Amino acid sequence: MKVGEIGKPVRTEFGWHIIKVISKQNASALTLAQASEKIKQDLEHQEMQNSAYLKAGEAFDAVVDGDDLEQVSRIAGRPIIETGEFTMGGDGLDMPAKEEFAKTAFDLTVDNISDIKQIGDSYYLIKLVQKIDPVVQELDRMKDKVVQDLSENLRKLKAKEEARLYLGKAKDAKTLAQLAKDNALELKATPLFPRNGSIEEIGNSPEFIQAGFSLTENRNIFPEIVETASGYYILGFKEKKLPDDAEISKNMKALKYQIAGSKQRQAFQSWMDELKKHYTIEYDPQILN
Repeated sequence: MKVGEIGKPVRTEFGWHIIKVISKQNASALTLAQASEKIKQDLEHQEMQNSAYLKAGEAFDAVVDGDDLEQVSRIAGRPIIETGEFTMGGDGLDMPAKEEFAKTAFDLTVDNISDIKQIGDSYYLIKLVQKIDPVVQELDRMKDKVVQDLSENLRKLKAKEEARLYLGKAKDAKTLAQLAKDNALELKATPLFPRNGSIEEIGNSPEFIQAGFSLTENRNIFPEIVETASGYYILGFKEKKLPDDAEISKNMKALKYQIAGSKQRQAFQSWMDELKKHYTIEYDPQILN
C-alpha cells in the first residue's frame, strides 16, 4: 500500500480492522563501525556467562562426587552466601531477581543441594537448611518488626530515588568526577576486578561486574542505577586492563579442561533428560547429602 491509501477490512484475533498508511520509513542497516561496540558488549557478556557457567559446573561436579557445601566452595573458589529468613515472594532477600530465587529455593527439600540454577544472569547451587511453617502473629508481638521493616523499606526507596536523580544529572555532567564536584558528593573508585569474583566494599555482585565491563571510554557512564546488597550505585568508567600474553598462556590449559568438562556435563545432562522421558528414576537423598 502507498502512503494515504486505505486498505480492505482485515480480520485478526482482536476483531476487524481498516488500515490507513500514514507514512513509510525506509529500512536501514547499521554499518560495521556503528554496530561494533554493541557486538563487542554482547560478546563480552556471553563470555562472562560462559565463564560463570563453567565455574558452576565445577561446583556441581563436586556435589555429585559427594562433597559438602564448604568443600564445594573451596573447589569453585566462590564464597558461601547465607541468607536470612525470606518469604516465598522474596521478602527478606537483598539481591536481584529475588522473587525467582525464592521460588526456586522453596521448591527444594531441606538439606539437599540443588543442581545448577540460572537465576537472572547468575548461576547458583542452593542448599535449603530450614523451612518455617507459616503462622499468623499477633499485631502487638509484630508491631516493632513491622515498624522496623517499613522504615528500612522507606530508606531504600529514598536512596533509590536519590540515585535516579543523580543519574539524570550525570548525563548532563558527562563524567562522574564532574557530577561529584557539582553536587559535593564523594567519588569512590574500586580496585581493578576480574569478571568472576568479589569486589572490595561491594561483595559478590554479578550485576555490578556486568555493568562495569560494559563501560568504555566512549560509553563512560552506565545508563541505569545498579542495585547490590550494599546499596545503589552509579557506575562510571575509569580504566580497563587486558591480560598479558603470559597470563593468557598460563590459564589456557585450565580453560581447555573447563571446556572439556562443560561438554561432558552437557552430554550427561542430555542423556539424563532422555532417560527421564522413558524411565522412572528412584534415588536415596541421603547419598547426595
